[in-house]
Amino acid sequence: MAPLSYFKIPIYLKIFCETKNRERKVEKQVYVGEQTLFEVFDEYLKQCNEAVCKLLDLDSGECIVQSALIKMAIYLWKHRSRHIPRNELARIIDGESLDKLKKSSSKMFAIESEGLLLVFRDMIDGTEVMRFTYDLLGGYLIAQYLVQHASNRRQGFLRRAISKLFGKDPRVSSPSGNAGGRTLAL
Repeated sequence: MAPLSYFKIPIYLKIFCETKNRERKVEKQVYVGEQTLFEVFDEYLKQCNEAVCKLLDLDSGECIVQSALIKMAIYLWKHRSRHIPRNELARIIDGESLDKLKKSSSKMFAIESEGLLLVFRDMIDGTEVMRFTYDLLGGYLIAQYLVQHASNRRQGFLRRAISKLFGKDPRVSSPSGNAGGRTLAL
């Protein structure tokens, strides 16, 4: 169960409130500690997926959001980065370059409209890049990938992953390591 201390983290509190009363049309009674951190994240992603499917006029049973964000998490993990070039994310999620995308039918733009991704300009090369709005959620998705991948290639993979997450050498450790390590440890 989610301990009371999680509610001191503003982002967790926001995500928790979004999952419990997204529309905010009626007052709801909630019980703290009823769900784990991961159950709250899963419910949040499920609700975001329903909104994205509705926006794109797709069947709400399609797993658009989680699938796309896991692909992004894999990219971030493999590139040891906190952000991804926007054009690359468009290619990964929608299969087309950014300049060829129709905003009205783009999964990436729909996910962005749900507030799951932030866009900013890379100060070094001036390109637009994207990152997860919430590091803890990004870490959770990276941890999901690591656990799934580890089940396929146990020992060697786990040693490398632990080294990247918790290693002292910044050239080896992942910038997402703190959030990823926290969620993997939980």
